[in-house]
Amino acid sequence: MISPGGNIPAIGAQVWLEPLQSVEEINTWFKILSDHHMSCARLFIMWNYIEMKKGRWDFTLYDMAFEAALQYDLKIQATLTANHGPAHQDKNFWYHNQGGTILTRREQLPKAEIYIQKTVEHYKSHPALDNWWLQNEPGQPATHDELAMEQFRIWLKDKYLNIDSLNQAWISNFSSFNNIDYHPSWDGLSGFYSPQPYHDWNIFWRDHLTWYMRWIAEQIGKYDTVHPIHVNPHAVFDILPKYDLPAWRGFLNSLGASIHPSWHFRIFERDQYALGVSAVCQIIKGAIEPKPFWISELQGGNNIFSSLHPLYPDPEDIAQWVWTGIGSGADKIIFWCLNARRMGDEAGEWSMLDYQGNPSERLIEAGRIASVMNENKDFFGGARPVSSSVTIILSPETMLVENRQDHFKDIPGRTSNAHILSALAYYETLTELGMSPQIKQANDFNWSGKRSKKQVVILPNMTCIPSQLVHELETFVSNGNKLIISGLTGYFDESENNVIQTGFPLQNLFGGIIKEIKLIREIFPYQLNGLNHSIPVHMWETEILPTTGRIEGKSGDKVIALRNQFGEGEVLWIPAMIGLGAWLDDNKSLAELLINEGLLYLDKFSFGDHYPGILMKVMENGNDYLFVIVNGTENSKDIMIKPMDYIKTHFLRGKMISNIPETIHIEGRETLVFKYRTG
Repeated sequence: MISPGGNIPAIGAQVWLEPLQSVEEINTWFKILSDHHMSCARLFIMWNYIEMKKGRWDFTLYDMAFEAALQYDLKIQATLTANHGPAHQDKNFWYHNQGGTILTRREQLPKAEIYIQKTVEHYKSHPALDNWWLQNEPGQPATHDELAMEQFRIWLKDKYLNIDSLNQAWISNFSSFNNIDYHPSWDGLSGFYSPQPYHDWNIFWRDHLTWYMRWIAEQIGKYDTVHPIHVNPHAVFDILPKYDLPAWRGFLNSLGASIHPSWHFRIFERDQYALGVSAVCQIIKGAIEPKPFWISELQGGNNIFSSLHPLYPDPEDIAQWVWTGIGSGADKIIFWCLNARRMGDEAGEWSMLDYQGNPSERLIEAGRIASVMNENKDFFGGARPVSSSVTIILSPETMLVENRQDHFKDIPGRTSNAHILSALAYYETLTELGMSPQIKQANDFNWSGKRSKKQVVILPNMTCIPSQLVHELETFVSNGNKLIISGLTGYFDESENNVIQTGFPLQNLFGGIIKEIKLIREIFPYQLNGLNHSIPVHMWETEILPTTGRIEGKSGDKVIALRNQFGEGEVLWIPAMIGLGAWLDDNKSLAELLINEGLLYLDKFSFGDHYPGILMKVMENGNDYLFVIVNGTENSKDIMIKPMDYIKTHFLRGKMISNIPETIHIEGRETLVFKYRTG
């Protein structure tokens, strides 16, 4: 049963429990959470802490925490650890106390099921229990372990039906499916290898993870059909192809993500971290809607040794990240961590407490935010983000292709990040226009759905267009909608066939075909019709041979952009990396292009101009609206919002200060939050 609607977004933190901690310590941590208006606490129910001797189950450590939660009126987010048990169970569990992998042998499953049964039956009736989490941070490199290989052979037989078909696709000579063994080319080994084994292996691994997540959910359901089920994938910018997140809707009640800028934001500059939080929210929201999404882990403390890039999040960061999550519609925001581990990896780091165990400035800021929501519970209890008519499409298939092709690690446009960076360039530019575009995966977007308002979809350097998607794109446009397409979109199909040579399947939709692709330099200018300034392009100039499309840009005598009418809608096709050009250079001209295409006024509210480094989130509840405006830069700015009567604003964070008429002033790194009533 899912919790009923009308609750304000919950803020909480992970309480890290270790053996020998006292009831007094645990009570103190839960009291601190309660004192700072937090309503939930997350726990890892560590299998290796509750079954230290084989067959002897002791939940005392966690019983103390559940009772403390009950005493201070907090709800427990209980994370299962069926994927990593005590050392006496399996040699795979030796030498480390925590793991995130899928179990590797079939005989491990019954043991894990006992752990799940014991844990779920022990706590399912406890009034403090709120949710079960399937595990922590699923998503790992594909491993050719015993269980995976066993299931992969079955998966291949279901796909190919007979071994001859597989051998033809793979350039192999296996005598049967049972004899298939791992080869390094499955993980993208460079050289003239067939791409099909790589794609089969990686798509299988995505299905394998889905199977494992569903298996845990089914085990929970044997003993508890009341409490909702949740999980928190991580590093979505890097490993999105490892997940089939839309497929998880069938067994999840909510989906979240770990967002640790020090680990997950290597592709961002420091002043873009709020943008990164916003983008992750949109990806996760897009994958689980209409069910709730959370920020399941948010970096709450300093790290020194235990991260890719050490980071100290200050109170301004906490305000930016939390309010961005709230404005995006997050149902819960849970910090990692309240208190620090005491030994080993992460020891003394990530905590929202100081080394004396007192609340830090970060915890105090998070408490202020929770307090503001409590004071405005009538609004937040029923508020939802204002929907956008613009959607940016992500393609896990493209990310797989790029990963296999990323042998030289040299040019951004041919690395594994080329598609995601192109998508983020459009996302950043649209946020700087005051919009909050949706982000959906290509196979999860409703291409044929009837809509009351025109939709705009952006395909950013979507190198791989699976063959079955072509008709869906045509249906979408013919129904009166618009596609904006850039980069090498449609260069390959799902099997890495270069379809430009074999009868370009998108010709009717795009209005032309590609004649030639020419290397220029890292950044060079394109002049497109209607733009006051040239737009930066990354690396490649693509010449088009028009068929039905109208020319929208030329380089000398070469056609470089087309607009094509298709049914009731249209396509703008610019087969050059203008997204990456904007990301690597400047996005001012990309903003001008998107304004010229009519995107700025598609949504209910937007900025009156392009404001680099600024993002806005808008929530609505009837005639009441909440605006969250975040300045990621160090520079103050005056912002115009349309349409708005500034007299009707009521600030919850910050002040209504501006010397320029019809604008709101925001200081460097400031977060403004205000309510606004229409009518």
